[in-house]
Amino acid sequence: MRDSAPPLRGSVRVRLRRFSQLMGAVVALTIAALLACHLWLQRSAVALEEDLLPHWKMAQQLYSDARALSAQATRLPLALSEGELDTVRARVASQMQLLEEDLARLEAHTGLTGDSAALALSIAKLQDAIARASSAASQRVALGWGAALSLEVSHEVNALRRIERDLARLVDEQTVVLSSYASALATDSERLLDSQRSAFALQRWLQTLLILFAGLSIGLLLMAQSRLLERRLLRRIDQLRQTMASGSVDERLLHADGRDDELDAMQVELARLLNRLTEQNQALEQLAATDTLTRLANRRALHERLALEVMRQQRYAQPLSLLAIDIDHFKQVNDTWGHAAGDRVLQDLAQILCSGARQSDLVARYGGEEFIVVLPGSPREGAEAMAEHLRARVVAQRFSLPGGATVPVSISIGSATLAAGESADSLLARADAALYRAKHLGRNRVCLAPEPSAPEAAPPPEAPAAC
Repeated sequence: MRDSAPPLRGSVRVRLRRFSQLMGAVVALTIAALLACHLWLQRSAVALEEDLLPHWKMAQQLYSDARALSAQATRLPLALSEGELDTVRARVASQMQLLEEDLARLEAHTGLTGDSAALALSIAKLQDAIARASSAASQRVALGWGAALSLEVSHEVNALRRIERDLARLVDEQTVVLSSYASALATDSERLLDSQRSAFALQRWLQTLLILFAGLSIGLLLMAQSRLLERRLLRRIDQLRQTMASGSVDERLLHADGRDDELDAMQVELARLLNRLTEQNQALEQLAATDTLTRLANRRALHERLALEVMRQQRYAQPLSLLAIDIDHFKQVNDTWGHAAGDRVLQDLAQILCSGARQSDLVARYGGEEFIVVLPGSPREGAEAMAEHLRARVVAQRFSLPGGATVPVSISIGSATLAAGESADSLLARADAALYRAKHLGRNRVCLAPEPSAPEAAPPPEAPAAC
């Protein structure tokens, strides 16, 4: 059972989660700041629209009506008839009513303040002075005017005119006081309005800067997130994909602990898995190309190697020879001693052939008790010498059996050398034909296959071990 995975020193998931939380917090704070700035601007706009602008308009209207009242009141001493006096009185009363309405609206808008109280007192004094001036003008008009007046009436008219002049000065003074109060109120309102406008413009600039800062912050966070994803995730996933596609194993990963994060653990585990698969594939390939009993190359591996050597010989014009070997009377060994003894003989013969062959040669089990030795670079004479050497070693060897007994074994060998333009199958067929010729001529001998174009020659009778 496999051990549990070691704890990781870091985690891509945790990094991404923390970054997402940070990004969410920045976005939330940015949205909250923008909302606060928007509410601030809205409150300023409401205050400007509902408070300062109406207050400024009422102050301007109050000042204008006060000036108009002063202009109408100065005409009272100039009235010469009852009709003219009534007209001036009506105009003065109308302006006074407008002034009182302005004051009432101002008090309703701002409440009872010191300015409104001073304005109300000034209006009351102005009303009293106008009423007195109106009464004096009425008395003067009732007495009449012109040269027909008596001396006593003339003195009384002059006295009334002096009173009217004094009242006119009083009306002017009260009008000036009222106008100064209204002007000061209008100036203060205009100053507050200008200040509020400046603050409103500053707030809009601050909101613009905040929006720019929020956009820049979000853009930087998105760039940082892209770099984090590229560096910590996408690039390493691409490396994993390339590793899986190539099937190659980085040796450094096989010795790494894989504890940095999940992807590092996956990469190390993938490298180890690929290494195990490579080793298993190599073992499977070796099993597929190896005879299970003798541990020699099997028939499939023989054909592959022989085809490669034939192509090499055709390209570089190097000699290539083949030995076909068969155990003499092998069936008697199986029948007498059993199949286990036959397997032991096959294994021992395989060892003798391997030890007697060169490192560049290939020894393969072709099937049953037949073996093939491929001799790259060996001409006809060299192959014959190698065959005699192997035959002599086998004859000199006593083969041990499972029960402790020994048995002599001999082999028959057929040798063939590749001719120009010849195929691998043809070479195998000629070596096999030479092998059967050796067995037919009495076994325990070496027979050389003739060239494909040359007729076969009869073996000399004085050489029983070769043909």
